[in-house]
Amino acid sequence: MKRLLPLFALFAFAACGDGPEVSSPRTQLADKWLTRAKASFRSGDVEDATQAIDGALKTAPKDPETHLLAAKIALSRLDFDTAIKQTEGIETSEAKGVRGRAFWYAGDIERAADELDDMLRDPNVKDPWARDVAKLARRGQGRHPFAIEGGVVAAVEMPPGGPILVVPCELEGERILALVATNFGEVMIDSSFRKEPAWVNLRFGERFEVKDVPALTYDLSNLSRQLGGQIKALLGVNVLRHMHTTIDRHG
Repeated sequence: MKRLLPLFALFAFAACGDGPEVSSPRTQLADKWLTRAKASFRSGDVEDATQAIDGALKTAPKDPETHLLAAKIALSRLDFDTAIKQTEGIETSEAKGVRGRAFWYAGDIERAADELDDMLRDPNVKDPWARDVAKLARRGQGRHPFAIEGGVVAAVEMPPGGPILVVPCELEGERILALVATNFGEVMIDSSFRKEPAWVNLRFGERFEVKDVPALTYDLSNLSRQLGGQIKALLGVNVLRHMHTTIDRHG
């Protein structure tokens, strides 16, 4: 599970709103559990963080800070229902950000937009990911994100790239080169190709098509220069998990 952390850690946001409405003093034991959970989570040890936060919740079941950290840990484990449940009744900007992300990655784009828009009303919050995703979510009503059509499976030959995984595919009917980028959550399209976040279609192989993929923009010009070829998109973790991607490095 450790490799899942970058999906959410990359989009960390600054949220400095009012404290939770409900608070309870933590015991010394609860503080020890919470401190251990924080340290393990920061180091990427999600398994130990999960164990420690369970101990903290048992000893301080009404503590908002403990519930918020439990939600973040659940989010990193892709346990979206638990992340939402752990933030119920906590109306800080930080809690809304976690809840909005959980709704987004769970596919509930309307509630994701509500939470993220609400969070962004806080003048102390600066979160470009949430800003762009909220716009996409508002435009996405009626869509079915990551709808797969055509073939059930597709095999794509990747050109040699050393440790870099280069994937030939089609973006909106145009043949492009993309990179697998597990340190990004979303598909990122070169900003010279698209100026605004958009819902796009991707095709792999002859018949495997993924429709209504949320895509943000990113300047890929430096990356293209380094690789000596034009890279027009990064394939983030969100689309990879929906496609159930398998990478055969040896092959």
